[in-house]
Amino acid sequence: VEYENGEQLGAYWLPAKQRIEVQASFPFFGEGRVVVRIVSRFSDMTVNDSTMSPQRIAAADSTLFRFRRRMTFASDDSINSFGSWNASMGGMSDGMHSDDFMDVAPDKWRPFGAPRFDWGTTRAADIFHFNRVEGVYTGFGAKLSLRDAAPGVVVRANLGWAWKEQTVRGRLSVEQRRGATTVQLRAGRSLDNTNDFRAPLDSGNSMGALFGSRDPYDYVDRTSATVGAVQVIGKRDLLLRAEAGIADDRYRPALYTRSPFGKKLYRPNRGVDEGTYMHSAATLEWHPDISAEFVKPGMSGRLYYERGDGTLAYQRIEARLVAREPFGPFVAIARGDVGTVLGDRPPAQQLFELGEQQSLPGYADKEFAGTRAAALLGTVQYTSPFFRQPIRLGRLLLPPFAPGLSVGLQSGWTEAPNDAARAAIGRLAIVDPNSLVLYAPVSRPTDGVRASVTAGMRLFSGGMFVGTTRAVDHAAPWKLLLTFGQQW
Repeated sequence: VEYENGEQLGAYWLPAKQRIEVQASFPFFGEGRVVVRIVSRFSDMTVNDSTMSPQRIAAADSTLFRFRRRMTFASDDSINSFGSWNASMGGMSDGMHSDDFMDVAPDKWRPFGAPRFDWGTTRAADIFHFNRVEGVYTGFGAKLSLRDAAPGVVVRANLGWAWKEQTVRGRLSVEQRRGATTVQLRAGRSLDNTNDFRAPLDSGNSMGALFGSRDPYDYVDRTSATVGAVQVIGKRDLLLRAEAGIADDRYRPALYTRSPFGKKLYRPNRGVDEGTYMHSAATLEWHPDISAEFVKPGMSGRLYYERGDGTLAYQRIEARLVAREPFGPFVAIARGDVGTVLGDRPPAQQLFELGEQQSLPGYADKEFAGTRAAALLGTVQYTSPFFRQPIRLGRLLLPPFAPGLSVGLQSGWTEAPNDAARAAIGRLAIVDPNSLVLYAPVSRPTDGVRASVTAGMRLFSGGMFVGTTRAVDHAAPWKLLLTFGQQW
């Protein structure tokens, strides 16, 4: 809790800003923290400098603790008047970060003190996940923070077992943070997914794959060792990342044909060009805390460059621009991505792929591919005035139902400009040499710009979408679409 007073009329110290922050972490979900932040700023105050007698002040003061106070909720008259707010939604918390209170945080979170050892991982997926290649994966991890013994140095390790694949995976990292600069050494073996233009925190949907045969990712078995650095400029206004090292990519087939709890068939894991190569990458992010999927308004951008030198030789360039703006009960969101892969023989796993779960929901999963691609997505969401209070079950508070409407338009384009690009698309297909099935590419270029539209209802303040989608650049039927999170 942080209260800040300001001087009024040269004689009074009155509230100017109040910040109440609740943070919680759960070991099973990794090192991330849940943060609830409430910020109040006081302005346009009129001072009533009339005085009360000491007896009246004492009487009023003594009544404060005589009665039990009940929690009340603000009425809708001010909550619904978005246009009259002094600041845009989220604007008053600009420049604030969850690390601002490290001096009073639990010892486990602090970067200073005696060296500390903890069990845990950086991501929940390092403890448990499921996909059609590994099956069930379980693991554990540990963290050693040297703190005052070596300021800023943290050693992390995790190790796990893919039960269906019968494979060990894990990683070891050593990092040192000094001020706004972090240097890291990392080595390990992982099953990376190759999807493109991904949203933040999109590392796979284990529950969808396990219970609904919904696994829209493709995977590459990657062993790597890298050294990298991260530089934060300003209050996270700019973020610079650079890394270099060696990597080795290998193909792993899908070992499940369908989910243990579902009837729908998985598709095969797509082809990978195998090889060892020197890997380097650089990223520049502008306002990295703003994205289409998070609630913070504003604009952000990202430039990314990656290259491989060796058995796999290529260059990959990506750019992204995001805008999110609330107005009244509406919020408008737009995101644009563009990218290209260069090289005489671009690896199949570096191709851009678009489809049902990749920016074009009106089409088949990963229907399109190419070495050049672009995607533009926009949506307008409306939250109705109904059921916007939290659901109270005794002392338990559940998220409000908060129904609303959502309409979106998505467009995408891929191109294979030469024989090398078209050959890479062909290598995405996995063909059984004992099969007599005629070979055909599993994806194709879009042959122009493709577009789809979505319309439906959002529940739980936009956390769930139930609606329909269809392609609009040709005659196509509507189909059911169910997504979680602020997707398109």
